Amino acid sequence: MITVDYHVKPEHQEAFYSTLNELGESRRRDGGYFWSHFQDTADPCLIREVLLVESWAEHLRQHERVTRSDQQLQNDLSAFLQDGTEPRARHFVHEKSGGYVEKQA
Repeated sequence: MITVDYHVKPEHQEAFYSTLNELGESRRRDGGYFWSHFQDTADPCLIREVLLVESWAEHLRQHERVTRSDQQLQNDLSAFLQDGTEPRARHFVHEKSGGYVEKQA
């Protein structure tokens, strides 16, 4: 599971959602079997994108398949973010996936 957090300027949320939905189409076309986004009820400027892919290896292959159009959509999203913030991606693997990582000391 990949999550990306965005802190969006309130006045740009509509344009942000439109661009994010275009990116979501690309993410699903590129191997994601679930994609959506959610707004934080405590902080309406915080939007979390969630993507599920079959495996960690599949996600790494997605990085190799990013098109110029995909990259442009990602760049366009940055224009809607609050000053001093940038997208924050996090990656999660299921313990039964074989890709589980032991906690580092």
